[in-house]
Amino acid sequence: MLHSTPPLPTPITMGGTNAITASAARTNLGLAIGSDIQASDATLTALAAADWAANALPIGTGANTLSQTSFAANTFPARASTGNLVAKSITDFILSLLDDADASTARTTLGFADGIYTPTLTDVSNISSHGTVSDLTYLRIGNSCTVSGRVAIDPTSSSSATELGISLPFASNFSLFTDCAGGASASFGGVVSQSCGIRADTTNDRAALIFTSTADVTARDWEIQFTYRII
Repeated sequence: MLHSTPPLPTPITMGGTNAITASAARTNLGLAIGSDIQASDATLTALAAADWAANALPIGTGANTLSQTSFAANTFPARASTGNLVAKSITDFILSLLDDADASTARTTLGFADGIYTPTLTDVSNISSHGTVSDLTYLRIGNSCTVSGRVAIDPTSSSSATELGISLPFASNFSLFTDCAGGASASFGGVVSQSCGIRADTTNDRAALIFTSTADVTARDWEIQFTYRII
């Protein structure tokens, strides 16, 4: 009875692939550089050699060389017009601004606000009727707010102290009459006929337009503007 001779094992020197070169071994294993495996690369070798820490990024420092840059809280990668890419500090406030979707949202983050409002007008003294000729406009920057517009006032008696209370677009807690300051002018026939000041009403936390009525007790439109602190 004939017995077949078993095949000799592939020599260890051939890596168990029956090949004597790396190229032949890859071919025998069904591997091809460029599709199945990555050829040796100096940059990849540099990446693999580093002991990477949490919250760190590799930054190129030259051909096939890298440095590991760690990023602490509130830092980001940036490069000035001169110098290298480094970790720069950034505040939580600026981060909250960077994620705003549009200019309107950014203005809110920055503390800017503008718009119109219909004030509540209060006849404090010597006023038979009043009204707003148009809604008042406001511009707020931080805790400072400026209001402008026009109101109509018809005094009751001539040559008498007259006061109109004007509500605020943003509430404030006035402690001094100087917490709100501004002025107003009345026109008649297209000519300015009277002017007065506006100050804080510390009792009611509103603006107070105060003047002495003229002898003819004529209803007039008053152009007003005042600025106050939101306290």
